[in-house]
Amino acid sequence: MKTKTKVVRSEFLYYIALFCEVIAMQIGLTTLPYQIAGLSLLMKMLRYAGYAIVLVKLYKTDFTTGEMIRLMAIVLLMAIRIPAVGRASFLVFLFIYGMKGIEFEKLARAICIWMVLGVVITIAGAYSGVMENWGYNLNSDRPRYAIGYFYPSHATSAILYTVLLMCYVLKERLKFWHVIALELFNLWQYTKTDSRTGTAVIAVALLVFWGMKFLDKDSVKTVLCRLLSYSFLLSAAISLLGALFYDKSSQIWLKLNAFFNRRLALAHDGMEEFGIRLLGQKIDWVGYGGLGHVF
Repeated sequence: MKTKTKVVRSEFLYYIALFCEVIAMQIGLTTLPYQIAGLSLLMKMLRYAGYAIVLVKLYKTDFTTGEMIRLMAIVLLMAIRIPAVGRASFLVFLFIYGMKGIEFEKLARAICIWMVLGVVITIAGAYSGVMENWGYNLNSDRPRYAIGYFYPSHATSAILYTVLLMCYVLKERLKFWHVIALELFNLWQYTKTDSRTGTAVIAVALLVFWGMKFLDKDSVKTVLCRLLSYSFLLSAAISLLGALFYDKSSQIWLKLNAFFNRRLALAHDGMEEFGIRLLGQKIDWVGYGGLGHVF
């Protein structure tokens, strides 16, 4: 009974900490910190409160000697990278180890609810006048709105990760009408944000999750799941190699670059100017950056 009470308390601490992180992250992506003086500092304090709670949870968690050695090694590696990624990225890592002993499915459902509410409240706030709906016009024929977020692409990204988490949580319960409703919502956000890549990824992801329901053979599902589990690694590798070997004298590369909205050329120029470092480096973002809306 005493052990069970200890587990419940530990889990409760983790949920409070994670709630602080998710709420602070979602508000930080909106225009609210630029509208309300001191809100950024308040959100920073909320996040650090969450980190402190996770540390308490870690202190109360039993680790084996091997787990402790791995934890200290990774903490050391992340600490070395602080100049490049910042303190926040280092501290967020604590949530990974702090999750020990907590059921992931239950955790995913909680985060899904928070993220859905965050997206709905942000968009509703933008169109009710509570929050500013910043607009950008990067090209004369391409007006883009951020629908409550501080940059259009951030709005689509928030929606993308929310949709992916919804699909994961629903699994076999994902119905065709869910897919249709989310696809229509995806089209709506595209008419506002004009975020092409993110919109395409959302559209494809919904069809993939829904289509997986009809795969009868467990072996096929297993292979597909393994391929998807490496999607981040493959995407990063393709992006890196594409930028590294980009050749502006090749018509094929020029067409690919145009398809990816000049991202290959920009990444290639960045690599030539700054190089590639194993532990990363901090590079100032010069440009709109979402901090100065243009209309």
